[in-house]
Amino acid sequence: MLAALAIPVRNFVAAQGVSDHLTWAGRPLYKTVFELACYPMLIAELAPGTIIELGSGSGGSALWPADVAQAHGLRSSIISIDRTEVDVEDARVGFRTGDVGHLDEVLTDCGDLPRP
Repeated sequence: MLAALAIPVRNFVAAQGVSDHLTWAGRPLYKTVFELACYPMLIAELAPGTIIELGSGSGGSALWPADVAQAHGLRSSIISIDRTEVDVEDARVGFRTGDVGHLDEVLTDCGDLPRP
């Protein structure tokens, strides 16, 4: 099951029109086709200094916006938060272990993050 979506993986995959889950940098990327279209446009338009991602999974969904931002010539910092550690190292992504239900405990440096 995809915890965030609470639907079986095979249903999620079928809804995307593919025979298996999408991957990015060799890791599962659980994004809908809508997200795959919208995120790059938002990143290009907003030029965020920081992108905060909730639910790291295996890290693919944090590496993807880092690559999208870089493709737009941005040096956005990505913060990815999950209850379990992620075995990915990338200078553009800060993986943090914590409960997204208690972001005040995980993002204590929120005021110091690069903006907009």
